[in-house]
Amino acid sequence: MSHTGSGPAPSALRGGRPFRLRVVIPTVDAEWSYVRHLVDRRARHRNLGYRVALPYTFETFQNTTLPLRAPKRFTRTFRRATYRAAFDTVQQAITHGDQPFTRFSRTIARNHLRLLPQYTVQLTLYGMGGSYKTAKGVVILKVPSNGAFHRPPLHSIIHEMVHIAIDGTLIDAKSTPHGIKEAVVDAICFRMRLSRYQPQRSADPRLARLLKGRRVSSFRGIVHLYRRAT
Repeated sequence: MSHTGSGPAPSALRGGRPFRLRVVIPTVDAEWSYVRHLVDRRARHRNLGYRVALPYTFETFQNTTLPLRAPKRFTRTFRRATYRAAFDTVQQAITHGDQPFTRFSRTIARNHLRLLPQYTVQLTLYGMGGSYKTAKGVVILKVPSNGAFHRPPLHSIIHEMVHIAIDGTLIDAKSTPHGIKEAVVDAICFRMRLSRYQPQRSADPRLARLLKGRRVSSFRGIVHLYRRAT
């Protein structure tokens, strides 16, 4: 993947952030690779109730072996300029996000969760609202071509960064049901006092009520007892 510049965050630590954060516009092959990933996992995403944006209808991909490299049909329509408005919006949000990012880093460090030295926000036109790659510290953010986000991009970025922080530390990433993970992430985001933060619709509502107002340090025990009782 490539990027068109990443503002001040990668070159110097800002405010109280102990990490660097950069935004990247994907190459055509990186974007196609993500489309292939989405097609491979579409059944799982559908079972979770997600709407997955793809470049063509899913029927186009059925009974077809997708090539590793982007086909001509895809490359002909790929334009880096399509991402520019969203890139500028996200970069501005990150540049002015010292307070929420400081709260994030303090909350994660205080509770001995995973805090990485660098995170990468990879823009995409496809998929769901957001996803992540824990090992690489990558947040994949679905963006509108006009740059007009329905949810503050800063909220989506921090939400996915919290997922990275708790996977394998606060919860077992592979065995924990999706709804429980989302409830835990939402509860931590609420603890950070993100203004007008919107919880995930897929979050387990019963667990969300149990976690409300509790300290993050108590979450592991609450989740353990909740899973035993359900």
